[in-house]
Amino acid sequence: MKKILLIMMIIVTAYGQNYKISTVKVKETQNVPQKEFFAKTSFKEASTKEITLKFSGFVEKISVDERYKKVEKGSLLFTVYSPEILALKEELIKTAEYVEKSKIFEDEIFSKTAASLLESTKQRLYLLGVSKTDIEKTLSSKTPSRTVAVYSPYGGTVVEKSVFAGSFVEVGRPLMRLADTSTLWADIKIYESDIPTLKIGSTVILTFSGATKEYKAKINQILPEINENDRSLTARANLQNDGHLVANMFAKAHIQSKGEKILMLPKTAVLEKGKKQFVFVKVDNKFEPLEITAKKIDAYNYQILEGITQGEEVANDALFMLDADAKVNGLY
Repeated sequence: MKKILLIMMIIVTAYGQNYKISTVKVKETQNVPQKEFFAKTSFKEASTKEITLKFSGFVEKISVDERYKKVEKGSLLFTVYSPEILALKEELIKTAEYVEKSKIFEDEIFSKTAASLLESTKQRLYLLGVSKTDIEKTLSSKTPSRTVAVYSPYGGTVVEKSVFAGSFVEVGRPLMRLADTSTLWADIKIYESDIPTLKIGSTVILTFSGATKEYKAKINQILPEINENDRSLTARANLQNDGHLVANMFAKAHIQSKGEKILMLPKTAVLEKGKKQFVFVKVDNKFEPLEITAKKIDAYNYQILEGITQGEEVANDALFMLDADAKVNGLY
């Protein structure tokens, strides 16, 4: 009886007072989760190169004297005075003279031995990092240059530098580190609960506070290690740099996914009472409360799990439909 009174009350409210209750239908939609992650840019290891020497010596002049300078492949970095290289150049000149003298004797074995010694000395200099141009210049001038010019075998930006004019440099010690900044890594922090949805090839939209546009990238790597401090995983996206990005910039990352098809209603159509959820379904020009199972998917919508099917029509404003008498009598 009380339920009948409730329905009559709703009918009177809706039609007796000429008030049209707006409705909404349960619809199927593609749910694409919109989660925000923290990201940070970094240099790519594969595009980072170190400058080292295969001989020791003293730096006399340095052309790249500051960090973050851009360096072209083949450009002069610095000159080094190396007693070892100077001695080899002097040996090269003497060996070349020896070859010339061997021609006088017209002895084939003697000539081949002298030529072999000359090539061996050239090769030693070349393997130690002396350029072919420098070697040929030494032979043509017959005077060993006091210093060795060191040219960059790579192009890039100097991101680390530990050499200065007057420095003593040892064999194999890193002197400079160059990085190709045309592409960067975007290291995205993914928490354990989000790992199952993570996929190689997913598109990432990145926004930087220091940039005026959004950047799009794709996830190339998922590092196989959990951070022990915050239980997060790192996903790496290959980011094309237009010249406005640098390493160690912070960004907000949105990972795009295909999502899944779900039944959905707006938040306004769902009434929550304790742990239960209700909608007011339209039946023959009247509205009846119906218990459903739903979960909130964002600030504006619910996913319908049970209790109602696609296409059914419900009141768009569940709070409007709520009657004090029905609450008191526990109808919903």
